[in-house]
Amino acid sequence: MHRLRRGDSERADAEAKVSYFELFFDLVFVFTIIQVTHLVIDTHSVLDVFKALMVLTVTWWMYGGYAWLANNIGTDRFLYRMLMFCGMAGFLSMAISIPSIFGTGGVPFGIAFLLVTVIHILLFRRSPHVTSIKAITYLAPFNLSAALLVLASGILNTWYTWSWWLTVAAVLVILTASFKNQGDSFVINTRHFVERHSLIVLIALGETILSMGLGSSYLNFRFTLFVSIVLGLSIVIALWWSYFDKDTILAEDYMLQASPEKRARLAMQAYWHAHLIMISGIVISAAGIEVAIKQLNDESVHSFSWYLNGGIGLYLIGTAIFRRLVRIGPAGTRLGSAALSLFILMFNAFSWIGTLQMMTIQILVLAGMIVIEQHKYKKISNEILRLHSQAEGGQTNHEGFDH
Repeated sequence: MHRLRRGDSERADAEAKVSYFELFFDLVFVFTIIQVTHLVIDTHSVLDVFKALMVLTVTWWMYGGYAWLANNIGTDRFLYRMLMFCGMAGFLSMAISIPSIFGTGGVPFGIAFLLVTVIHILLFRRSPHVTSIKAITYLAPFNLSAALLVLASGILNTWYTWSWWLTVAAVLVILTASFKNQGDSFVINTRHFVERHSLIVLIALGETILSMGLGSSYLNFRFTLFVSIVLGLSIVIALWWSYFDKDTILAEDYMLQASPEKRARLAMQAYWHAHLIMISGIVISAAGIEVAIKQLNDESVHSFSWYLNGGIGLYLIGTAIFRRLVRIGPAGTRLGSAALSLFILMFNAFSWIGTLQMMTIQILVLAGMIVIEQHKYKKISNEILRLHSQAEGGQTNHEGFDH
């Protein structure tokens, strides 16, 4: 294991702003999330949902890798931008191929994935940090193996229905790489890193709003449709609140205080593993909202409830893991709310409640969770302020507690 020097970490944190180039680059991920969401909507079994999440995992591994890349090398040099534009074209090709990835789209997806993998390795080796170069050199065989497995799956899709198992093998290679190398050697620019991943979560939530628009675009506007849109938007607002109200800032504070080695491990555990679960939940719940709006008058359709409640439950589990990893707040409330979201499924499965009623109940669960957490934060903050007041003779320092 290669140790990071604290001086490297301090230099890495000197520049913290996400560039306009990165914001432009992330637009491709919007389309990717839309495509994966539609892949979920078109599923006919649990196995199909599993396949869709495999596609998301493979894509997220390398897309997250480009976030780590920009965190290390920056995006101001002409050569870097040109190569990253090529990577952007590769991600766009992958997104276009997603609807038919387990058919004719498998080969284009595999070729594009191999392209973005090679560009990622070549660019990362230009990092000014020696430890980051050693880290990517260690990960390169894993990344190339995963890319070749995905390509082989696409090639064999034409003849063998079981070739998607090669994609399973690629996911296992990726997970092995992520757990064996916890990012210990990578230099992390904390503020930039946290901001970039927060923007990616924001993109995923924005895609949910797009799904609502797509689900209602071709329907006759009526009062029940308006109510369903408001309810769907309320769910997205609650999901946004659960992450952006305090979690992002408190997580950044915790990572800044961590040692360079621990900070890099947290980057992998909290911002790749936990965020994969969160984004998967957002994608599945977005599929549920779109199906719910499209099938608003058909109470015989219950697939949306599995997507909506199951996706929200998965998202909350991901946020609970994230919170536990970065020590920023109670995780039990999130896990309890996730269990309650999954429990609601049985009511809709037996047609005991309608679409609008179920969405309303889900909003109440999320709102209750937020209110409970706000109360807990207030109690903790008041207690810390009281202790500071006693220790400093009545002079309290509010900095850091009103995030």
